[in-house]
Amino acid sequence: MNPELLVDVVKWTLAPICTLLAGYIGVRYGLKQIRIQKRIDFIERQLRELYSPLLAYQKEIRAKSELRLRISKATIEGRKEVFKINPKPFVNHEKKFEPYNKIIEYDNKQLKNELLPLYRKMLSTFRDNYWLAESETRK
Repeated sequence: MNPELLVDVVKWTLAPICTLLAGYIGVRYGLKQIRIQKRIDFIERQLRELYSPLLAYQKEIRAKSELRLRISKATIEGRKEVFKINPKPFVNHEKKFEPYNKIIEYDNKQLKNELLPLYRKMLSTFRDNYWLAESETRK
């Protein structure tokens, strides 16, 4: 075979082969980037629509519950003091315990009007975005 002919064949075939190979590599790289971006978008959606709201609800519930517990403990101590100070039989006890009863009333209202709706929001958020939850979260 003529060496010049071989060089011509290589010239004419190498350029298209390199072009096809570069195109193939470019397409593979592009598809991989699309898959990675789709995964990132899904994770961002998980955080924005499921995990972030659930965490915010949980933190708000915890903060209010911890405060309620501290107030409740202080109320119990206050009631004990009222018992210690007042003579027995305890006369006019309704008036002495009125502030503590108001605290209990407020606690009950807060539970009904704030905490339970937050739990319902948590449940609703989880139910509406269940498809975004990781398998560990679903368990």
